[in-house]
Amino acid sequence: MADQSTGLVVQGSPLAFPNSYAPVFSQDLPAGTPIYINANGQAQAAIADGTFAQARCAGVAVNAGNQVGVENPVQYAGGIQLTEAQWNAVIQGGGTTGLTPGATYWVSDTTAGTIVATAPVEEGHWDTAVLTAITNTIAVILIGAPSEAGSE
Repeated sequence: MADQSTGLVVQGSPLAFPNSYAPVFSQDLPAGTPIYINANGQAQAAIADGTFAQARCAGVAVNAGNQVGVENPVQYAGGIQLTEAQWNAVIQGGGTTGLTPGATYWVSDTTAGTIVATAPVEEGHWDTAVLTAITNTIAVILIGAPSEAGSE
């Protein structure tokens, strides 16, 4: 499936609800994981210290227990609600109470598949906003294009 707006070619199919699609996962990823689409068109954990492609977040894994080699839902915009435990699992360093209301979260530049509440600043890394927390369990996905951290 080719996304006309981004030119990405993704293995998978669109879902019946808006702001999501179902790529094939190349690795087992928990709900809330920021993902990118790799060269094979499969979903993989995003990281902001690698290439531009690896930092280019294409959405957030929606379900717990996503399976390798099969289509799993990914949401790329709009509201998303997960449990505190699910958010804690993808907050770098582990959270204890879920998201911080009002905080913006970025793709981590140290641990693939996690999010951080402080934008990466190290030169050569990427600054990719993923979502803004509304409550400790609800966020709005607002993915930004990666920009070079430390280049200002």
